[in-house]
Amino acid sequence: GQGRWTWPDGGFYDGEWKNGKRHGQGTFTWANGSYYEGGWKDGKYNGPGKYVVVDEDGKTYTHYEGDYVDGHWEGHGVKIWSNGNKVEGEFVADKLNGYAVYTVANPQPQEGYIATAKFEGEYVDDKRNGKGKLTYNDGSYYEGTFVDGEKNGEGLYTGKNGSQVKEV
Repeated sequence: GQGRWTWPDGGFYDGEWKNGKRHGQGTFTWANGSYYEGGWKDGKYNGPGKYVVVDEDGKTYTHYEGDYVDGHWEGHGVKIWSNGNKVEGEFVADKLNGYAVYTVANPQPQEGYIATAKFEGEYVDDKRNGKGKLTYNDGSYYEGTFVDGEKNGEGLYTGKNGSQVKEV
């Protein structure tokens, strides 16, 4: 059936029910204004959905839009933070696993350094692992292998002027 249920803390669910559980399409809104909107199966997030987390001021802190299986991010999804940073890729059990693109909205270089603007490549358990391309705010980039989030092994750095340096 269809209906609304309100919890004692003020959170509520509007949507479809089956055998006393959230099932089908619906929206659960927490008392602080955070919410999940999308598919449900046996009381858990399932199928396409959107999860928005708000901070204590009621502003969106982060949100995820994509596929869910048994309450977890599973499959293709996009996560965006309040600072505008964004990652789009493949998730398994709430973690990046597979190809993804992570974009820094406003890279802030420190004095004497360049800042990371984008990473395109393979992830395992939310860490850069495998082949990838790291692009910096000045347009230069590094292509190579990453292990546990760090450059590892042979790679090629290409400067903003096109000059190349092999890194080992």
